[in-house]
Amino acid sequence: MVDTGTASIKSMTTSNSEFDSRTQYSATSGGNHYWDFLFLCTQTQGTLANDYVHNTPGSSPGVGGNFVVHAVKNYWSNNTGYSYKVVNYCNVLLEGDYFEHTATPNKHDAETVGAMMAPSSSPQSTCKSTLRCPSLRPMQCSSLSGVGPRRASP
Repeated sequence: MVDTGTASIKSMTTSNSEFDSRTQYSATSGGNHYWDFLFLCTQTQGTLANDYVHNTPGSSPGVGGNFVVHAVKNYWSNNTGYSYKVVNYCNVLLEGDYFEHTATPNKHDAETVGAMMAPSSSPQSTCKSTLRCPSLRPMQCSSLSGVGPRRASP
């Protein structure tokens, strides 16, 4: 598990790691840790690259505070809950990520007011002009509803 707490850190990276939520010490999550990643920092940028995240019942990651996450080429598998919960106007960019046997890759409700972007072939020019990078790899997923920029109601 990676938990940043609420203190401000400038940047962080997890890469080439396996996050297996199965545990014999789970009190309420059916033998699994609820959170694999909990990012609640302010003014922080984070990268998740080439990680394998599996068997989670909850947010992996939960993103709050004022956090910007770039998730590239990660693999989520066998997650019974939602993989992402983005709140408090945070931003997540998914690039080349894969979700397999994941109930809800992105929690999308009134509480999740951050922005999440999963590039596909159609918004390539928008991504290029906004992010100033030459190309983004599309995300692979059988169903990813509710992905896209979101704003809270005034």
